[in-house]
Parts: sequence; structure tokens; C-alpha cells
Amino acid sequence: MHTRSAMILFDQPTEAGRRFTALTDTEQGVVIQRLGVLLRTVAPVFLLCDPRDLGVSERVRDPHFESPCLYVYDQYPGGIGLSEGFLRNLPAIIRGAQGVVDACPCADGCPSCIGAPDAPPAPAGAVPGPAAGAEAVVIQASMVNAKQSVRAFLSAWAAALEG
Repeated sequence: MHTRSAMILFDQPTEAGRRFTALTDTEQGVVIQRLGVLLRTVAPVFLLCDPRDLGVSERVRDPHFESPCLYVYDQYPGGIGLSEGFLRNLPAIIRGAQGVVDACPCADGCPSCIGAPDAPPAPAGAVPGPAAGAEAVVIQASMVNAKQSVRAFLSAWAAALEG
């Protein structure tokens, strides 16, 4: 589908990029994925659209730019201007996202803020099956406090956008 999109690169010369690359590999994956969930929830409020009108795609390392990246795109053929509105309203959207994360009483993330927490680690003595590598990634991700990591990243990103 041909549509309109906005791209946010978190590359090294930017404050957000420096903050992102300072995260561990596991934290980077968690933060970028949870940012996508959060922005899918918050941005439609500022763009006055249905959440299904806007798409968000996360890349820890975009193959073209070789940097972490978020793509925000219109879900309509040809686009209807939502991605442009997203960029115009980016500081307000990020502040709104911060407000959602700060106001939510959960500890590790929930469907109301950054998405449900990852599955808990396997019990001690569990025998790994054929997907042990994938399970190890989930276990590592579950050891990261996603909400705390997202909150810290949003705070640095918002400060950089305001400055």
C-alpha cells in the first residue's frame, strides 16, 4: 500500500539517540517496542483520529539507516496527513505519553500504558525445549523494568524536544 509516513531516527548525534544507544541491547528492544505501543495509544488523541487510522512500526536497527527508528504511517492508501500531524505535534504527543506513563499505577507496564508485561521467567529447574533461545530472550526482557526504562527514555526525549 502506498501511503504517507513519518520516520523518527534515534541516531547518535541526537540526545534521544545517545540516550537510546546507552541502553543495553535488551533494554533497547523493550523500549522501542513499548514506545510503539504507547504512541499507538496516545497519538490518536492529539491527531483526532481512531487508533486504527495510524500505524507504528519499530526498528531497533533499521536496515536502511542503521539506527533505531520508529515509523508512523497513515493506514489509508495515499495517506490523509496523520503522519505530518504527528510530526507537528511530536512534543505534545511525547508529553502526553509521559503523562500516561506517570499517571498509570502499574509497576511494570499494563495494557493501559506501555503494554502488558512480558511473561515471567520460567520456574527454577524447568527444562528448556526447542525454543530455548527465544525463551532466553523473553526471560531477559522480563528482567528489565519496561515501565521504568520507557519513563527514563521519554523524559530525556521530551527534554531534548523542548530544549
